[in-house]
Amino acid sequence: MSADQSAAVVENLELDLLLEGMFRAYGVDARQCHRPVVEQTISEMVRATGVSTVSALLEKALHDRDYGERAASALECCHLSLFAECDFFRGFKERVVPWLRTHPFISIWIAQCGTGAEVYALAILLEEARLYERTRIYATEEKATALAHARAGVASASCLRFSGANYRTCGGTKSLSEYFEDRNGRPVVNSALRRNIIWSEYSLTTGESFNEFNLVLCCNVVRRLTPGLQRRVYKLITESLPVFGLLGLGLEEAPNISPYVYCYKDWDRGIGFHQRVC
Repeated sequence: MSADQSAAVVENLELDLLLEGMFRAYGVDARQCHRPVVEQTISEMVRATGVSTVSALLEKALHDRDYGERAASALECCHLSLFAECDFFRGFKERVVPWLRTHPFISIWIAQCGTGAEVYALAILLEEARLYERTRIYATEEKATALAHARAGVASASCLRFSGANYRTCGGTKSLSEYFEDRNGRPVVNSALRRNIIWSEYSLTTGESFNEFNLVLCCNVVRRLTPGLQRRVYKLITESLPVFGLLGLGLEEAPNISPYVYCYKDWDRGIGFHQRVC
């Protein structure tokens, strides 16, 4: 292993340890955030603090509570990395948006909305397609803390830079910064983009159908469940979709559990969309 490779291994290990330490000490979980955004944020924190290594940054955060809370606040903002899945959002714009145009009113359910990045990204695409005014997005999440962070819509400067590049790749027609406002020195999703989003705490595995939607997005959630819970979730989603409604799943997922396997056909498997047919 070369010296550069060894240094990279050590840096990745230091970063993993810092994220784990911040999660245990302050409850901020940035371990699954978009890695380049996290790396950039930590790099900026190292320079601003004047320490020489990421390990030294963790030591300071653990032994200086005031600094640790500021560092935790900075890491919280790493969650809002918009348009990270460029292929999905480009496909949504090219394939799903024209389909949505055929509906007089659009109702979308984003189940397990997580960081809220997917919610805001879709709202932007619908706004630029001039469909947002007749759209309602229902964003649900089981974890109250995650829902609060998603609803807050606070980003970091690093997030906004990475998101801006991805936004342009996905065919964005404006400057991403137009959808944010400055609040206490941080970019926050503006009220105009929030206006048609309804946030709710909700469990996919215990909840009941609460509306009918043209489109349900539940990407990379079902495959982590047991077969019994998968069957329950597909039942819930099917009850929430009309015939010809669309279901968006992860690329490695499909509604292939009986009897729901017969309710859907592949609509655009390349971006994970299936259509209810019965």
